[in-house]
Amino acid sequence: MIRFLQDLKEKYHFHHLDRLDWITRNALRMKKEYGKDPFPPIRPDAKSVLFWSTGAWERGSLDSMLQFSLALRGHSTVGIHCDGGFSACSMESVHFPRADCDTCSQRAHRLRSIFPIERFMEPISQHLDEELFKEQSKLIDSLTTEELEEYAWQRHAVAQVAKRDLPQYLFRLPDLSRPEDVERWRLAIKATLRYLIGAEKALETHQPDLCFVTSGKTVAYGPIYEACRRRGIRVVTWDESLGRVNFVFTHNGYANEYPLNSVWPTYREVPLHPDQIAEVDAFFKKTAVGKKGAIDYYEDTILDHDQIRYELGIVEGRRVITLLTNVVWDTSVLDRNIFTDSIVDWVFSTIDTLMNAEDTQLLIRCHPAEGRVEKFMQSEELLSDIIRQRYPELPDHITVIPGESQINSHSLVELSNLSVVYSTTVGLEMAARGYAIATCGDVHYRDKGFTIDVNTKESYRELLLNPEVARLDEEQVELCYRYAYLWISRFHHRLDEFLQPTRHTFEIEDPGAFRPGASHRWDFLCNRLLDGEPFLSPTP
Repeated sequence: MIRFLQDLKEKYHFHHLDRLDWITRNALRMKKEYGKDPFPPIRPDAKSVLFWSTGAWERGSLDSMLQFSLALRGHSTVGIHCDGGFSACSMESVHFPRADCDTCSQRAHRLRSIFPIERFMEPISQHLDEELFKEQSKLIDSLTTEELEEYAWQRHAVAQVAKRDLPQYLFRLPDLSRPEDVERWRLAIKATLRYLIGAEKALETHQPDLCFVTSGKTVAYGPIYEACRRRGIRVVTWDESLGRVNFVFTHNGYANEYPLNSVWPTYREVPLHPDQIAEVDAFFKKTAVGKKGAIDYYEDTILDHDQIRYELGIVEGRRVITLLTNVVWDTSVLDRNIFTDSIVDWVFSTIDTLMNAEDTQLLIRCHPAEGRVEKFMQSEELLSDIIRQRYPELPDHITVIPGESQINSHSLVELSNLSVVYSTTVGLEMAARGYAIATCGDVHYRDKGFTIDVNTKESYRELLLNPEVARLDEEQVELCYRYAYLWISRFHHRLDEFLQPTRHTFEIEDPGAFRPGASHRWDFLCNRLLDGEPFLSPTP
């Protein structure tokens, strides 16, 4: 009788999903499709895959889906989840205090129970050496700021891995002359070390063939990446890109840096079909007005050239150079330096070079994300303010356009003799339209044959003072389109489960899609994960 009532209750729940929260709704769908234990025996040729699932919110969702898919295919999986006790983690920022560890762990457990993979999971505490950590923690507390720079453990540059995480927490570049920044760094170093100790022990215990982790850069995810690379274990990283439903993956690299150099020599020789060209055009048409991705950067963007000339005071006959910047704390600019120390140093170098060049109009377009994002993503220090502090007064031929401006960045490029980027994708979009684009940061589309790629301060100064820069020829534009198609349509993978109002949720409309042979998407991701081939979708 009790079992009958339980079944009746579950049947009622399944037919009234709108009354349930999204985790319960998905769990009921999955249970109906698979039952409690849908996994086959481990196959003789099984791969052993370690999932470093230390993110409890959206970062744990894709991990769980892929781990479930591999287990359905008879492969051996183990997931390492965080059960708390860290001085810093990747679930917090100055805008978003993290939940208490128990709440976070319980939520992560509920999410994993959707699939179910809990019997394949282990808490990270199971792999920690608390005495070792306490000993090293005392040492870290005793170090000066200068000594922290050199702190390492077992040849791992722990302090530098932790420093890389600071901009993501602070929403600005760190300033180690500030005591509060140093103390945050110290907490991040301790957390990085603790994750690293757990990562080393987990790899030693399980001896996996490969590891799967998001980002590979921040406090919670960087340690496993570093440990795998040191041990020669293949590591696959993934990240969100181009909105909530597009994801990128790569082997032994950072997915959000779009590492396509190894495959570009092949695809640069492959002509595009008209429908593929149209696909690129459609994508760029949306990005031109800020309509592609999770954020709409413009409300009523200004496209008219005459209006822009009037508002910015562009003088007829002057040569125009536009700088298209990034948000200073974003991962797309961190560790992407070539000949400057940072994106800020690049901007300063440009201003200094053109300070007295009155025949050139310099337009510095601060990224729209500095003024048009929700509060939890707002920069704590705007590039426009950083420039103002360094240069209280700028000459009339140098104009800083703040992030909240409605002036369209693409229209600025159209008005310019030369546009210069650090690592923004706008450069790729405008090169496809034939405009001269110079790259000064290690952006993914540089050195592909259609941009001016700057490698030294001397050559950059010469470029800025050069009176003429030619537009791209037809061959260069064609190359740009080939690369753009490779990046947009083959490297990115759409996962409709994540097309939701908030990035922290997903909806499994077709639970059976995870089965082998049921879905090209999940078959493809599982196959590429296992065989080590590039995550490039086949050409239609």
